[in-house]
Amino acid sequence: MQLSHYSSIDSAVQSVINGNNYLVFEFRDKFSDNFETRVTEMFDASDESIENSVIHLYIDLSKIHTGYMAIKYLLDGYHTFIDKLGLMLNKPKMNEQLSTINIVEVFNGELSKVGVTFMFVGPQLFIFMEFIWGMILSAFIMVNDKSTNVMNRVFVSGVNEYEYMGAHILINGIISVGQVLVSMIFVFVVFAVQQSGSYWEIFLFLFIENLVGIFTGLLLAIILAGPISVVVATFSIMCAALTISGVVWPIETIHPLYRFISYTSPITIPIQSFRNIMVKGWTFTQPDVYHGDAGNYQDNIQPALDVIVTRPEYSNNCHHSCKYCCDGIDGVETL
Repeated sequence: MQLSHYSSIDSAVQSVINGNNYLVFEFRDKFSDNFETRVTEMFDASDESIENSVIHLYIDLSKIHTGYMAIKYLLDGYHTFIDKLGLMLNKPKMNEQLSTINIVEVFNGELSKVGVTFMFVGPQLFIFMEFIWGMILSAFIMVNDKSTNVMNRVFVSGVNEYEYMGAHILINGIISVGQVLVSMIFVFVVFAVQQSGSYWEIFLFLFIENLVGIFTGLLLAIILAGPISVVVATFSIMCAALTISGVVWPIETIHPLYRFISYTSPITIPIQSFRNIMVKGWTFTQPDVYHGDAGNYQDNIQPALDVIVTRPEYSNNCHHSCKYCCDGIDGVETL
């Protein structure tokens, strides 16, 4: 952050309007003297003294996070200033005298770090990225196998549908473990994000969410016929999950009449459960945590398993169970 001095308030305000600066502080004539008068003679200070003892702020909120953090740090600086001023004037409780709100205790966080840490949007983005990564990876590996006839060659070699699907899930699961570990290393080691839960439970929850994405992508790829359909369905789910699941804004801001729509997303409840792990330090023994995983299995993994187990013929995009459907493969006799 860089501070710039302007000779007039008009030019300073214009710099904010033009987008050159984020905010302007205006300290009027004899600010310090007027502020001292305001503090020591609280009920006898004139209107002029009060007006000249106020820091006038002009701020651009087009970048909401920048504006929010500017106001937050300004208030933090003000409280620090009042504390030091109280010590200088031998009034150590000056801050309490000037405030009408007394925050007795803060649960699950620190008041000085509100909006600063990863907890602002981090947990929900964590869940969103794990789900999307698993879904895209699984769907496009399956689409690639279909489009390059890899799947048919595998079936010709004697592998059945269940073995092929098991291998597909295993490969994606191994990749998922690596991806979750890399994500956690970047967040908790490189960026040194502090959280209140167990790292093992965080890993397990993220891995399960990645599996949900894998099974969702697998379900799309084995039901939909062409690559274009899979791409459209994948990105439709991704956009819907981003907008209605509480990733960007809390679902509590949605009108209760329409809030049920949010719960159609596969990551809405897991986001709430994961926040309870990271922010509150809860474990899987808490209902509000394990309900997220139970919902994942019931609403996402179980339907995919049902399709794979009961309708294996979908795996090679045919409408019969013959595993030797090999049209177009050179050197193989078509049956």
